Amino acid sequence: MPEGDTIHRVAMRFDASLVGREIESASAPSARSPIHALAAELAGRTLERAEARGKHLLLHFSGEVVVHSHLGMN
Repeated sequence: MPEGDTIHRVAMRFDASLVGREIESASAPSARSPIHALAAELAGRTLERAEARGKHLLLHFSGEVVVHSHLGMN
């Protein structure tokens, strides 16, 4: 399992390479996933910042949309 410092490194990499870029498309791993319909709403939004909080990754997009990931860490 990834550790908390892994999340901080991911957030820093997202900040360095993806902030300010527009999302062309997004998808969920499964059509039955509860986030499947929401993934399409990310298209056209811009990543404003990536934030690590403990073992949580928060991706802040334009329009006050935030995507939360825990990366399956225990």
